[in-house]
Amino acid sequence: MLRWSVLVLAAALSASAAEYRIEPAEGARLTLEVYKTGLMSGKKHVFVYERYHGELDYDPERPENSRVRLVIEAASAKCLDDWVKPKQLKDIQDYALNKAMQVRRFPELVFESERIEALEQGKFRVSGSLRVRGVAKPVAVDVEMRPEGERLRFTGKAVVNMKDYGIKPPKAALGMIGTKPKMNFFFELVALPKESSS
Repeated sequence: MLRWSVLVLAAALSASAAEYRIEPAEGARLTLEVYKTGLMSGKKHVFVYERYHGELDYDPERPENSRVRLVIEAASAKCLDDWVKPKQLKDIQDYALNKAMQVRRFPELVFESERIEALEQGKFRVSGSLRVRGVAKPVAVDVEMRPEGERLRFTGKAVVNMKDYGIKPPKAALGMIGTKPKMNFFFELVALPKESSS
């Protein structure tokens, strides 16, 4: 009898969990900011990733049991810098994709959660691994969630060190222009129930 009660309770708890898909949607954005040093101190390169997909298993009763996986197409990064000339913009784009990210060899950036900690209302600390250029490193992400009808909207930020993934911060002008190794990922992502359509 006790075993049956435990099974019923487990089924009830799992029933509250829901599966979502993450994909580009109106108002969603995945941005990488890379900061300059030296003569270009105060400037930054801004990249937006246009293609990505993911899955979220979210348990509102027990958020710590939730899991998320996000796959970003590395080649979909687009540089939005408005402070450089068109030729420089092309060079920056080419360097980021082909030299730094090596997108043909490593076409995906993958984040997989390993631990989710509920903080104050609607806020979470998501710890997991981020795989870039075939190297997986631990990363912590601060996330805020807002329900929007059947959708869930997530905003947050993660700090990533390019040196952790074997990426050498680029320099120019005999070293007088440099790049900070730490980059910021800012995101606003939308998750929709798997059974619904966008």
